Amino acid sequence: MTIARAWLVATLAVACHHDAPPPARPAPAPAATGSVDFAQAERVLEALRGAARGALTPGLIDQVMASPGTDLIVRQQNVSRRVTAAQYRTILAALGADTAPAVEPADASERAARGVRGLRDDVWPALHWGPAHTDLLAERIAALRSLDAGEQARRMASEWLPDLMLPEVALHVVMGGRAGAAALDHDIYFDVLITSFRADAGRMAYPSPRETVEFFAHEAHHVGLGQITDRLRRTLVLGELERRAFDTVVMLVSEGSATFLINAHRDLARVRSDPQYKDHLADPERLLAAFEQVLAGGLAGRLAGEAYDKALTPYVASGFHSAGALMLDAIHRRDGREGVMAVLRDPRALLGRYNDAAAPGQHRFDPALATLIAGLGSPRS
Repeated sequence: MTIARAWLVATLAVACHHDAPPPARPAPAPAATGSVDFAQAERVLEALRGAARGALTPGLIDQVMASPGTDLIVRQQNVSRRVTAAQYRTILAALGADTAPAVEPADASERAARGVRGLRDDVWPALHWGPAHTDLLAERIAALRSLDAGEQARRMASEWLPDLMLPEVALHVVMGGRAGAAALDHDIYFDVLITSFRADAGRMAYPSPRETVEFFAHEAHHVGLGQITDRLRRTLVLGELERRAFDTVVMLVSEGSATFLINAHRDLARVRSDPQYKDHLADPERLLAAFEQVLAGGLAGRLAGEAYDKALTPYVASGFHSAGALMLDAIHRRDGREGVMAVLRDPRALLGRYNDAAAPGQHRFDPALATLIAGLGSPRS
């Protein structure tokens, strides 16, 4: 993608095209490995306090918008959506309003429509909630300052990367996005505001200190795995249809592995009980069949462009995590660590290895499709 490897380059090249990034903003300042940058979160906290006093000034908004951490937030939304800095500023400026402001899609694409929905349904409600909870947010920011999160996260991620790769990452604590955590190139953030808002709404539990490190480790795992995937991609000859299928299985492996291996500690029951994933995993047959239909339809040319993107829309938020975890659990049960590592080295093996490991009664992918996926991009004689 044009935003380098936003959350794993492949991460939603499933959108079938490379959108232009938001207007250029300052690059996140380099941070020493192991350190954590809190600058953007502190600026948002000042803006929330200003809104609580009825004094949200343009100057406060300017400071937030100028922060490299805000650039990360906008870039993350452009991984699977289309959001501009101007749209984000409109939402930010209305955080003290009674209703979300009207925001027009940046263009006529499904990604742009998703972008507006994310701003309206996720970002603005959390920002609107923030002014009444500044003391809580300040406490949670202070608690994060006491963690040695950087090195812990890198080492936790490396435990479940081939060859114990230790990813180099820069960590940020931010507020005001729609993802609880994200990795963009080597920059990783944890969003205190959206996580606190969702916890208050009963949609998740606010993470303990160890779980917060696991949030960072989840994203550090993406960074390390992205480097492996990039090397593989450079050896492949991928047409447009094959590229979309490859990016989709990469996304399944990336999100599924970080969720299952790090956050759930190789226990699928933990994933099933998590409010973020339990709805998808309530009907695993339907979930996996949906991905099978998208992959098969894409490779056959029945789903192209916007149709492919729309077919994946219900699964962008947590469907990839859920389906990937489900498949890797089966592989781990039968083949252990080595079976999982084989898939991390080459995500094209996912469907075939899952089919071999699936228990009786579990969904199995069409063997012909699994063979097609396993051979994606292989040079032809």
